[in-house]
Amino acid sequence: MNAYPVSRGFERVPVSVPVTLVIESEGKKVGHPAHMIDVSEQGLRLKTRVPLAPEQIVEIEPNEGPSCVVRARVMWVGVPQASQEVETGLEFLQRFPTSTWATKSDGEETK
Repeated sequence: MNAYPVSRGFERVPVSVPVTLVIESEGKKVGHPAHMIDVSEQGLRLKTRVPLAPEQIVEIEPNEGPSCVVRARVMWVGVPQASQEVETGLEFLQRFPTSTWATKSDGEETK
């Protein structure tokens, strides 16, 4: 059994991209380190140590490459691993071209 839901019709592309997960807390936006592990036209999956809840609205900003901020909704939250990291599925709230972020798959970089 997979640790995350099956594809909803969009191809998931494996990536290894450090990102900043931005959460609003007490009226201020606070950035936290996270790591994107796959992306599709509809959303992405990342690992984070930040506790998140389904339906929570967050922002994702890549640490490298073009500067852009993407708003997303938390769709599911996995079980914490020994490292305290949790895999989390996010759905984009706006159309977002996945080619905006450099992706790494099979050791090669594409744009």
